[in-house]
Amino acid sequence: MTALVLENVEVIYDKVFLAIKGVSLEIGEGEMVALLGSNGAGNRRR
Repeated sequence: MTALVLENVEVIYDKVFLAIKGVSLEIGEGEMVALLGSNGAGNRRR
């Protein structure tokens, strides 16, 4: 049984930095999922 569906997710920080683009996931009941990557802490550009 599907517990969560995410389709074409995008995450943009400060209206400038595209962190995630086009991610789609289908997570089943009882499954565990981790999305790993840089969190951007300290990488602030101005």
